[in-house]
Amino acid sequence: MDDKSYKLTFKLPQKLYNWIFKISENKFNEAINQKETHFSKTSIYYHDDFEDKDYIFNLKFDKNNLKKINE
Repeated sequence: MDDKSYKLTFKLPQKLYNWIFKISENKFNEAINQKETHFSKTSIYYHDDFEDKDYIFNLKFDKNNLKKINE
């Protein structure tokens, strides 16, 4: 990941987390699979009140730029 890249992190609600990971032994690999399937492309809308401008950021999941982080 280069210095100009954005990073998006979030936690899932417990019920959704349980549903996604209930059948998986390897949670890290299952998380990657779910990201590729459901979150591979994400758009984020941002409104800057100071400039009164709207921005849309399009994020694309790239598993080649992954690194594990401690919880």
